[in-house]
Amino acid sequence: MTGDVVIAVNAGDVIKFEYKKDSSTNAGRDSAIISNLHFLVAAVA
Repeated sequence: MTGDVVIAVNAGDVIKFEYKKDSSTNAGRDSAIISNLHFLVAAVA
């Protein structure tokens, strides 16, 4: 998947990224890359 994803988060939220390898290949070419990650959290009043 590529592109922009926007998810509303609150202070104290936990965000988890998980990658699971399938059995389609064992050539070492399976990977996951997360880059340019930014979080905007609303200020607590």
